[in-house]
Amino acid sequence: MAVQHVAQQLTNLCDIIPDRIRQIADADFIHKPAPGKWSKKEILGHLVDSASNNHQRFVRGLVENVPTIAYDGDAWVSAQQYQQQDRQLILQLWETYNRHLAAIITVIPEDDLLRCCKYGDGTVLPLQFLIEDYLHHMEHHLKQILGAY
Repeated sequence: MAVQHVAQQLTNLCDIIPDRIRQIADADFIHKPAPGKWSKKEILGHLVDSASNNHQRFVRGLVENVPTIAYDGDAWVSAQQYQQQDRQLILQLWETYNRHLAAIITVIPEDDLLRCCKYGDGTVLPLQFLIEDYLHHMEHHLKQILGAY
């Protein structure tokens, strides 16, 4: 998958997903399906955290030599208490961050897509993989929130 396609798909998702999320009833949006599981609201917050960390990967991967960028998703969701945060704010942040990431992805020189980042476990992956995986990760979680979209 070409990264330009990823950028276009991120933009497309930003065009359609916010209205779909706004249609979810508040009770459904904050419902936790089981102890220790995230609500749809917390999943959306996790997607903001993912955008934030991948922003670091995409940019620092261009300007640093194999930076290490890792985070604990559960700890980040818990620390930020997304369940108590304003739904519209989280949604606006998700949309704005992803439009920004799409813009960044479109200007990454093709040769730089082979530059790498390291996860906390030591895994080293090229930017192209990280960009494509970011979209797959997001789509997985959007399906958890919306079913199909």
